[in-house]
Amino acid sequence: MKFIHLCFFGLVYSCTFNVSFLSAQSTCEVPCSRNDCGAVNYDVSPIDSLVCEGSILRFKNNTAIQTYTGLVIRWGDGKQDTVYQLNDFFHKYDLPESLKASCQNDTILRLTVCITAFKQCNEGFSCSQKVQSFPIKIVLKPKAAFIPSATTACVG
Repeated sequence: MKFIHLCFFGLVYSCTFNVSFLSAQSTCEVPCSRNDCGAVNYDVSPIDSLVCEGSILRFKNNTAIQTYTGLVIRWGDGKQDTVYQLNDFFHKYDLPESLKASCQNDTILRLTVCITAFKQCNEGFSCSQKVQSFPIKIVLKPKAAFIPSATTACVG
C-alpha cells in the first residue's frame, strides 16, 4: 500500500492505495564552465513539490541581490524557460501525450526541475557552477479503465 493523491478543483487529497511511479529526467548538468564575469549566485526554492497535472508549480526566488542576468529552468517535461527578474516564477504542467503515454497505469510522474544562472558582461558571460535540482511529483489525471460490454450493460 502507498499513498495516492487525487486532485479536485486544484486541491490535492491523499489516501492509501496501490500506486506505481514513473520517473523521467533525474540529473542536472552544469551547462558551461565559462567565468568571464565573475561569480554567479542565486537561491531559489519550490513552493510546491506535488502538483496536479494541468496545475501550476511555483518557485520562490530567495536571491537578495541580482548577481545574475538570467535563470535557466529545465522543467523536466521537455520545456525550458529563462527568467530575467528576481521575481518568483512558475510553470504549468500540461504534459505532452508522449510523456503520458509512457506512464501506462502509473498515477504519479516524478520529474526533476533543474535551475542554473548565468551572467552577461562586456567580457563575455559566466555560468553558475551550481545547478539546483528539485524532485517534484505530478499527479496524473485519472484514466478510465473499463471495457464496455453488451452482456453487462443495463438497459431501461
